[in-house]
Amino acid sequence: MTKIRKSERSGSRHWIFQRISAVILIFLVLWLGYSSLAMLVDNSYIDTFFSYVSNTVLSIIFVSTCLYHGSLGMQTIIEDYVSCKKSRKITIAIINITSLITAIFVIITIARLHIIL
Repeated sequence: MTKIRKSERSGSRHWIFQRISAVILIFLVLWLGYSSLAMLVDNSYIDTFFSYVSNTVLSIIFVSTCLYHGSLGMQTIIEDYVSCKKSRKITIAIINITSLITAIFVIITIARLHIIL
C-alpha cells in the first residue's frame, strides 16, 4: 500500500475549495448583475441597494468569496513559482492577512451602509 504524502492531500483539498468558491461566485455574479439591472430600471441606485437585508448579506458573501478565491489562486501561483520556502511562507502569510483585513473592512462598510440606509 502506497502512503499518501501530506502535500498531495492538501493540493487536492485546495483544488476542491477553489472550484467550490468559483461555482459560488458564478451564482453571486448572476445575482449581482440581475439585482443591479433591476435597481437601475427602477431608478433606485446605491442608496436603496443596501437597504435590503438580502442584498447586504449576499454582497458580504460575494466579497468574502472573491477574496477567498483570489487568495487561493495567489497561493497556488506562489507555491508553483517561488522556490525559497521562507519567502513562500512569508508571501502567503502576507496575502492571507491582507485578504482578511480587506474582508473585515468591506464587511464593516457594507454593514454600515445597511444601517445608515
